[in-house]
Amino acid sequence: MLPTLFVFIGDSSTGKTTYIKDRVIKDDVVHWICCDTTRDLRSGEKLGEPYYVRDASYFHNDKEDDRFVVHIFANKDTYKLEGKEWHYAVTKAEIDKHAKQDINMVYDVIQPCYAKDMIDYFKANYPHYNIKVAWFIAPEKGPDVISARANMPNDSATRAKNRCTPLDVVRAKLHVDYMLCPLEDIGNPALERYLMQVYNSVIEDRERQKNDMLNHHRKR
Repeated sequence: MLPTLFVFIGDSSTGKTTYIKDRVIKDDVVHWICCDTTRDLRSGEKLGEPYYVRDASYFHNDKEDDRFVVHIFANKDTYKLEGKEWHYAVTKAEIDKHAKQDINMVYDVIQPCYAKDMIDYFKANYPHYNIKVAWFIAPEKGPDVISARANMPNDSATRAKNRCTPLDVVRAKLHVDYMLCPLEDIGNPALERYLMQVYNSVIEDRERQKNDMLNHHRKR
Protein backbone atom coordinates (compact mmCIF):
# COMPACT_ATOMS: atom_id res chain seq x y z
CA MET A 1 0.00 0.00 0.00
CA LEU A 2 1.37 3.42 -0.94
CA PRO A 3 2.01 5.85 1.94
CA THR A 4 -0.70 8.32 2.89
CA LEU A 5 -0.80 11.96 3.93
CA PHE A 6 -3.85 12.59 6.10
CA VAL A 7 -4.88 16.25 6.22
CA PHE A 8 -7.26 17.13 9.03
CA ILE A 9 -8.95 20.53 8.72
CA GLY A 10 -11.58 22.20 10.88
CA ASP A 11 -12.22 24.96 13.38
CA SER A 12 -10.42 24.96 16.69
CA SER A 13 -12.04 22.73 19.32
CA THR A 14 -13.63 20.33 16.83
CA GLY A 15 -11.69 17.31 18.10
CA LYS A 16 -8.86 17.03 15.54
CA THR A 17 -6.04 16.71 18.09
CA THR A 18 -7.91 14.25 20.30
CA TYR A 19 -8.83 12.14 17.29
CA ILE A 20 -5.19 12.03 16.17
CA LYS A 21 -3.98 10.99 19.62
CA ASP A 22 -6.69 8.37 20.12
CA ARG A 23 -7.13 6.93 16.63
CA VAL A 24 -4.28 7.81 14.29
CA ILE A 25 -0.75 7.76 15.72
CA LYS A 26 -0.88 4.48 17.63
CA ASP A 27 2.11 2.13 17.28
CA ASP A 28 4.04 4.76 15.28
CA VAL A 29 2.17 3.81 12.11
CA VAL A 30 1.46 7.45 11.25
CA HIS A 31 3.79 10.38 11.97
CA TRP A 32 2.21 13.55 13.32
CA ILE A 33 3.75 16.41 11.32
CA CYS A 34 5.35 18.82 13.78
CA CYS A 35 4.72 22.53 13.35
CA ASP A 36 7.06 25.24 14.67
CA THR A 37 5.46 28.15 16.52
CA THR A 38 6.26 31.13 18.72
CA ARG A 39 3.23 30.62 20.95
CA ASP A 40 3.56 28.94 24.33
CA LEU A 41 2.46 25.36 24.75
CA ARG A 42 -1.00 24.93 26.17
CA SER A 43 -2.06 22.67 28.99
CA GLY A 44 -1.83 19.06 27.85
CA GLU A 45 0.57 19.80 24.99
CA LYS A 46 4.18 18.68 24.92
CA LEU A 47 7.09 19.44 22.63
CA GLY A 48 6.76 17.63 19.35
CA GLU A 49 3.03 16.84 19.65
CA PRO A 50 2.54 18.65 17.41
CA TYR A 51 4.50 21.86 18.12
CA TYR A 52 8.04 22.99 18.78
CA VAL A 53 8.33 26.42 20.38
CA ARG A 54 10.82 28.65 18.55
CA ASP A 55 12.15 32.18 18.83
CA ALA A 56 10.75 34.65 16.29
CA SER A 57 14.12 34.88 14.52
CA TYR A 58 13.76 31.21 13.55
CA PHE A 59 11.00 32.13 11.11
CA HIS A 60 12.91 34.88 9.32
CA ASN A 61 15.80 32.70 8.12
CA ASP A 62 13.89 31.19 5.23
CA LYS A 63 16.22 31.85 2.30
CA GLU A 64 18.93 29.49 1.16
CA ASP A 65 22.35 30.89 2.07
CA ASP A 66 25.52 28.88 2.67
CA ARG A 67 26.68 31.38 5.27
CA PHE A 68 23.84 30.77 7.70
CA VAL A 69 21.81 27.98 9.23
CA VAL A 70 18.47 28.49 7.51
CA HIS A 71 15.05 26.93 7.62
CA ILE A 72 13.21 26.32 4.38
CA PHE A 73 9.49 26.06 4.94
CA ALA A 74 6.84 23.99 3.23
CA ASN A 75 4.31 26.52 4.50
CA LYS A 76 4.40 29.46 6.88
CA ASP A 77 2.04 32.04 8.32
CA THR A 78 1.84 34.79 10.92
CA TYR A 79 -1.26 35.68 12.92
CA LYS A 80 -1.52 39.27 14.13
CA LEU A 81 -4.24 40.42 16.46
CA GLU A 82 -4.61 43.05 19.19
CA GLY A 83 -0.92 43.91 19.12
CA LYS A 84 0.17 40.29 19.44
CA GLU A 85 1.85 38.08 16.87
CA TRP A 86 2.29 34.32 16.50
CA HIS A 87 4.33 32.53 13.85
CA TYR A 88 3.53 29.05 12.57
CA ALA A 89 5.45 26.99 10.00
CA VAL A 90 6.35 23.49 8.89
CA THR A 91 9.88 23.02 7.59
CA LYS A 92 10.62 21.07 4.45
CA ALA A 93 13.14 19.07 6.51
CA GLU A 94 10.32 17.88 8.80
CA ILE A 95 8.46 16.55 5.77
CA ASP A 96 11.39 15.25 3.76
CA LYS A 97 12.99 13.10 6.45
CA HIS A 98 9.78 11.09 6.76
CA ALA A 99 8.57 11.21 3.17
CA LYS A 100 11.86 9.78 1.91
CA GLN A 101 11.12 6.71 4.03
CA ASP A 102 7.52 6.49 2.76
CA ILE A 103 6.14 7.03 6.25
CA ASN A 104 2.44 7.80 6.63
CA MET A 105 1.80 11.29 7.99
CA VAL A 106 -1.02 13.38 9.42
CA TYR A 107 -1.21 17.18 9.24
CA ASP A 108 -3.51 19.01 11.64
CA VAL A 109 -4.46 22.55 10.56
CA ILE A 110 -7.39 24.93 10.78
CA GLN A 111 -7.42 26.96 7.59
CA PRO A 112 -7.88 25.12 4.27
CA CYS A 113 -5.44 27.41 2.45
CA TYR A 114 -2.52 26.05 4.52
CA ALA A 115 -3.77 22.51 4.01
CA LYS A 116 -3.62 23.23 0.27
CA ASP A 117 -0.03 24.48 0.62
CA MET A 118 0.95 21.21 2.26
CA ILE A 119 -0.88 19.12 -0.32
CA ASP A 120 0.77 21.03 -3.16
CA TYR A 121 4.20 20.40 -1.61
CA PHE A 122 3.53 16.67 -1.52
CA LYS A 123 2.16 16.60 -5.06
CA ALA A 124 5.26 18.40 -6.34
CA ASN A 125 7.84 16.41 -4.38
CA TYR A 126 6.21 13.11 -3.37
CA PRO A 127 3.47 12.46 -5.93
CA HIS A 128 3.23 8.76 -5.02
CA TYR A 129 1.58 9.62 -1.69
CA ASN A 130 -2.15 9.05 -1.31
CA ILE A 131 -3.77 12.20 0.08
CA LYS A 132 -6.89 12.01 2.22
CA VAL A 133 -8.61 15.14 3.55
CA ALA A 134 -10.92 14.92 6.58
CA TRP A 135 -13.07 17.90 7.54
CA PHE A 136 -13.93 18.07 11.24
CA ILE A 137 -17.22 19.90 11.64
CA ALA A 138 -17.85 22.05 14.70
CA PRO A 139 -20.75 21.02 16.94
CA GLU A 140 -23.82 23.21 16.99
CA LYS A 141 -22.52 25.10 20.04
CA GLY A 142 -19.06 25.60 18.56
CA PRO A 143 -18.84 29.31 19.50
CA ASP A 144 -19.55 28.40 23.13
CA VAL A 145 -16.65 25.95 23.06
CA ILE A 146 -14.36 28.67 21.76
CA SER A 147 -15.49 31.08 24.46
CA ALA A 148 -14.88 28.48 27.15
CA ARG A 149 -11.25 28.24 26.05
CA ALA A 150 -10.70 32.00 26.06
CA ASN A 151 -8.13 31.76 28.85
CA MET A 152 -5.73 29.94 26.52
CA PRO A 153 -2.96 31.74 24.60
CA ASN A 154 -4.07 33.44 21.35
CA ASP A 155 -7.79 32.87 22.09
CA SER A 156 -10.69 33.86 21.80
CA ALA A 157 -10.71 36.67 19.25
CA THR A 158 -8.04 34.88 17.25
CA ARG A 159 -10.05 31.68 17.27
CA ALA A 160 -13.13 33.54 16.10
CA LYS A 161 -11.11 34.91 13.16
CA ASN A 162 -9.13 31.75 12.40
CA ARG A 163 -11.89 29.60 10.90
CA CYS A 164 -12.59 26.77 8.50
CA THR A 165 -15.83 27.63 6.72
CA PRO A 166 -17.39 26.02 3.62
CA LEU A 167 -16.34 29.08 1.64
CA ASP A 168 -12.75 28.66 2.86
CA VAL A 169 -12.78 25.06 1.64
CA VAL A 170 -14.14 26.08 -1.76
CA ARG A 171 -11.62 28.90 -2.15
CA ALA A 172 -8.75 26.53 -1.36
CA LYS A 173 -10.11 24.10 -3.99
CA LEU A 174 -9.83 21.24 -1.54
CA HIS A 175 -11.29 17.83 -2.29
CA VAL A 176 -12.74 16.59 1.00
CA ASP A 177 -12.78 12.80 1.36
CA TYR A 178 -14.36 12.52 4.80
CA MET A 179 -16.57 14.64 7.07
CA LEU A 180 -17.12 13.94 10.75
CA CYS A 181 -18.05 15.58 14.04
CA PRO A 182 -16.42 13.55 16.83
CA LEU A 183 -17.53 15.99 19.54
CA GLU A 184 -21.12 15.02 18.67
CA ASP A 185 -20.15 11.34 18.45
CA ILE A 186 -20.60 11.43 14.69
CA GLY A 187 -17.72 9.53 13.15
CA ASN A 188 -16.97 8.45 9.61
CA PRO A 189 -16.84 4.68 8.96
CA ALA A 190 -15.03 5.16 5.64
CA LEU A 191 -12.22 7.04 7.37
CA GLU A 192 -12.03 4.37 10.07
CA ARG A 193 -11.79 1.63 7.44
CA TYR A 194 -9.04 3.46 5.57
CA LEU A 195 -7.06 4.06 8.77
CA MET A 196 -7.34 0.34 9.54
CA GLN A 197 -6.05 -0.52 6.06
CA VAL A 198 -3.05 1.75 6.60
CA TYR A 199 -2.41 0.29 10.04
CA ASN A 200 -2.65 -3.31 8.86
CA SER A 201 -0.41 -2.62 5.88
CA VAL A 202 2.37 -1.20 8.06
CA ILE A 203 2.11 -3.99 10.65
CA GLU A 204 2.22 -6.63 7.91
CA ASP A 205 5.30 -4.98 6.36
CA ARG A 206 7.03 -4.96 9.73
CA GLU A 207 6.27 -8.63 10.28
CA ARG A 208 7.48 -9.47 6.78
CA GLN A 209 10.74 -7.61 7.34
CA LYS A 210 11.20 -9.31 10.70
CA ASN A 211 10.67 -12.75 9.16
CA ASP A 212 13.03 -11.94 6.28
CA MET A 213 15.75 -11.01 8.76
CA LEU A 214 15.20 -14.21 10.75
CA ASN A 215 15.36 -16.33 7.60
CA HIS A 216 18.52 -14.53 6.50
CA HIS A 217 20.25 -15.28 9.80
CA ARG A 218 19.14 -18.92 9.71
CA LYS A 219 20.62 -19.37 6.23
CA ARG A 220 23.90 -17.98 7.47
